[in-house]
Amino acid sequence: YAGNNLVVGTVTGTSISYGTPEYQADVSAGYSPCLQNNNWLIYYAAVSKVVWVWADSSYGLATILNISGTSVSLGNTIAFSGGSGYITSESIGAVYAHGAEDSVCVFYGAGGATDTGTAVAMYSTDGGVNLSLGSTTVFDSNSTSGHSGRVAVFDEDTDQSIFYYAASGGGYAVVGSTSSYNITTTARVQFSTDAAQYFGGDWDADANKGLIVWRSATSAYPSVAKEVTLSGSTLSFGTEFEFATEASGHKAVVYDPDNTILVGVNTNGTTSVIATKYSFGNTNLTSTNFIGVSDAAISSAASGNITMKGGIAATGLSSLTPGTDYYVQVDGTFGTSAGDPSVKAGKALSATAINLEYQS
Repeated sequence: YAGNNLVVGTVTGTSISYGTPEYQADVSAGYSPCLQNNNWLIYYAAVSKVVWVWADSSYGLATILNISGTSVSLGNTIAFSGGSGYITSESIGAVYAHGAEDSVCVFYGAGGATDTGTAVAMYSTDGGVNLSLGSTTVFDSNSTSGHSGRVAVFDEDTDQSIFYYAASGGGYAVVGSTSSYNITTTARVQFSTDAAQYFGGDWDADANKGLIVWRSATSAYPSVAKEVTLSGSTLSFGTEFEFATEASGHKAVVYDPDNTILVGVNTNGTTSVIATKYSFGNTNLTSTNFIGVSDAAISSAASGNITMKGGIAATGLSSLTPGTDYYVQVDGTFGTSAGDPSVKAGKALSATAINLEYQS
């Protein structure tokens, strides 16, 4: 989507081809898209439709898109917020909540003088011809800083959505759960104290963790990030780290289940788009199940040689520093710092050998 144009893309292998852009002069009576970023195209799998979530400067809106081949046409439009003041698509975050209740959950700044944080679930009971609304709920009575680019993600393990947004004092998040298509939210949790904006995020279902990325308010404006965990309805955030050094603008993060990585796409606000991959290092490592070192990579169901704990591994290793303690990392490599969990492998005897018996 760009301005008032919609176009269908077809992915073949690593290539994408596009149909003819279709100019939408007017979605329906009284509504015309404003030129803002962060419009949301949500695939509503339960009814095999794409829902376009957008704003026309006065109303928050959702339109069903009907796709046939490389053509797209507009279905019905519903207003989920309207008339209370200026609202843009940058004040909206939306996600497909594909849990017990299939719905499109929308979190937004309601506009007007207060710009309160509000949430609503949208759903269809007629196969995607029309959308219906649940009850709206206010999750933050403070101003939620409309022009900041929000993002919502869904954790299928807990059947809850997480919404990241900016308000006075920094970046915040709430957890939302849906019952009878009505959203209830937790109290907000602060994850950043700087003037966070331009959010990107997604959830890694394999690692059962999320990643939130935003533009730092420091003078260089790099992209910074934190890992996110959700236990019950309680959010926890890891240590902030630099995700991309380039001065950043709008961004997105997408989970790639085939490679179990998150891919972050970031604009520098002028001419470049930078992609960065991130992995949580999914692992079954525990503090007690490290048994030794293989001579080489061993495929599933294949055989190979393993030097057990108590021996000296001297095959397939390189670049070790003699006399240095090494720890097992979650990706199966050795490192000089303890990981999580902390599992000591032993002490290097040479650049190519390690004593797996050494534990002191």
